[in-house]
Amino acid sequence: MKNIKTILIVALSIITIFMATDFFEFEKPNKASQYPPSVDFKAAVNEVLDEALSDRIINLSWDKVFPYITHFETLGTRHTNTGSVGSATTLDSTGLVMETGATLNNNRAVALNTDNNQFLSFDRKSRLRTVFAIESLIQLDNQTTYILTHRESGANIDAYGFKISGNSLLGLAMNAGTETTVSLGTLANNTFTKLEARYSPRDKIVFYVDEAEKGVLTTGLPSPAGAPEALYYFDIKTTEAETKILTIQMFELFVEKVKL
Repeated sequence: MKNIKTILIVALSIITIFMATDFFEFEKPNKASQYPPSVDFKAAVNEVLDEALSDRIINLSWDKVFPYITHFETLGTRHTNTGSVGSATTLDSTGLVMETGATLNNNRAVALNTDNNQFLSFDRKSRLRTVFAIESLIQLDNQTTYILTHRESGANIDAYGFKISGNSLLGLAMNAGTETTVSLGTLANNTFTKLEARYSPRDKIVFYVDEAEKGVLTTGLPSPAGAPEALYYFDIKTTEAETKILTIQMFELFVEKVKL
């Protein structure tokens, strides 16, 4: 922020210098002042700002943010892909498709694990974004789904993201395995929805649905001492004898880097 302010001060100084000269021709009595600024003047100022700010923005992203994004082109060796007999995971043009079997409590789970998480911490700001849909051949009720970034130490899970219970969409925080939720609305069967969660350690998680803010959690947040061991964790379970299908089109996770 301090450096950006410095750049803006320099830019304003340039503008002042131009105005003090005959660039606008204010001091020439026989010519009218140019207002709004001429095209050439605006182009000159924009060129200075573009050059200075573009490098600054790139450097901020490169040095301070760990970005992860996937459209699920493949599942690699760091993925866990498990489930009950009769469940399945496939990749197709729509993304990652997880399907339960048609038996009570049948489930499917997929996670991307990382052993090299030295840059990651729940003590840093992060953001999670995804596009997903849940399909039920009869109705959306009687299923439970999790879309999370999380760490797990035995039964003690720290995480944040989303939980779908039946057709109810919930914003979720987990601390040592204890869930805290906030209602974000209801979902329609087999309808793609964009979700986003913005995490600020020791403060709050703000949840968005289709780019509109829908809820906030300020309690039950993940322990700042932990670090995401799974960049993402998806789990869908049917609580009736009917197949449920979770499709994830894309997933993003941006985390403010830990300084090493």
